[in-house]
Amino acid sequence: MANPRIYKHNFIPFNEAVSYFFSLPDSTLRLVEYNWEGSIEKKEELGRLFNANKELISTQIQDQYPQFKETDNGGDNWKGITDNWETDKCYIKQFIILGSGTYRVRLIIIWK
Repeated sequence: MANPRIYKHNFIPFNEAVSYFFSLPDSTLRLVEYNWEGSIEKKEELGRLFNANKELISTQIQDQYPQFKETDNGGDNWKGITDNWETDKCYIKQFIILGSGTYRVRLIIIWK
């Protein structure tokens, strides 16, 4: 994959970037990455966004019989959760980091 298209947005309350990656040589869309950055003041909103994404993704791919796994990978002074879905058609990973100066939700969708 090469030559990603990256679009940055400043949506209140987050800074957001969306990156699109295409395969060579046929320019097929293979990966989309969403990234929401916040601050300590926005950690509650990021948590709600993470949960809303989880619900939406689960609903949208339920007919593909996804395998789902959630992992808590936080530490003493930060929260970290990773959600993974896999179907015959795609792989989806979402994670949240809250603390130690990082406040972020990232969602990656890869088509097989």
